[in-house]
Amino acid sequence: MSAEELHKRLSSLPAAHRELLARLVAGRSKPAQRALSEPSDPQFDAEAVQAFRSAADRTKRGTRKFYNAINRQLSATIFGDHSAFLNYGYIEDGSPTMSRIAVPADMVNKRSVKLVLEVVGDCELRGRRVLDVGCGRGGSIMVLNRLFDTPLKAGLDLSSDAIAFCHRVHRFPATYFLEGDSERLPFRDDCWDVVLNVESSHSYPAIDKFYAEVSRVLRLGGHFLYTDVFAAASWREHLRTLAAFGFEPEHERDITSNVVLACRETARLRSQVFEGIAEGALIEDFLSTPGSSVFAAMESGAASYRIYRLRKRGSSDSDGRPGQP
Repeated sequence: MSAEELHKRLSSLPAAHRELLARLVAGRSKPAQRALSEPSDPQFDAEAVQAFRSAADRTKRGTRKFYNAINRQLSATIFGDHSAFLNYGYIEDGSPTMSRIAVPADMVNKRSVKLVLEVVGDCELRGRRVLDVGCGRGGSIMVLNRLFDTPLKAGLDLSSDAIAFCHRVHRFPATYFLEGDSERLPFRDDCWDVVLNVESSHSYPAIDKFYAEVSRVLRLGGHFLYTDVFAAASWREHLRTLAAFGFEPEHERDITSNVVLACRETARLRSQVFEGIAEGALIEDFLSTPGSSVFAAMESGAASYRIYRLRKRGSSDSDGRPGQP
């Protein structure tokens, strides 16, 4: 594309988009901080990572292939480097909200950012180490770095393309990303203060193994911040399974109406970005566009989108600070 053609294309963008591009370019001119790709802190289990890399888990090959294709397609768009979220998003509808923090005016993907903030809610993250399982393109980690004082963060995802994107784009201090399996977390016991999981667990073939792993890597008294869409007949069973692994709910919310509003507003636009990547019904369900089976289930009450804050039964240090592994 010639300079003249590029100028014409940029000039045709809405003013808000041109302003966004200017901010993004300005941000790119700043020196980047190195992102950690191979963590060296003691909670990291290198043997577990190697076991994952050498395993031939047939039940997840299709999932990995699909999400790799999603990430490649998104990265190829004009705003690919600045598209850090794949969640449905959250729009306020007058019901009570839990977030202590407002979405900053200069953040893009505000609806997706708002969902992350609602999942965190009023949980104290200052001084706590946070693991994001199913981190995707690193959006939640980006929110943590921007808005919370967390000394160590890690993102783990099954998709190699998503992790490659995170390594290339997110260069935050005391942060690392790695490819891994939610059902075989590559960390030592009792080493994280908070585990975050946003709209990812519905694709796990053995979710009880995931819950067991979250319980294993969380310290006593640590928090599991969890949100996803559940079949209406199954969410109570999920809570019973979590209780069996030592979790007690501190907070629970049904945010289906907020998520449906966000899907109505944004999912059609997103579906154009991913056009041709998979069968229409598959990508429509992935994005929960109006008319898809997932959207219809939420709208009818056959499925609900819920937020949970769960605590691993146990106690913190006597001075109230997070315990050490």
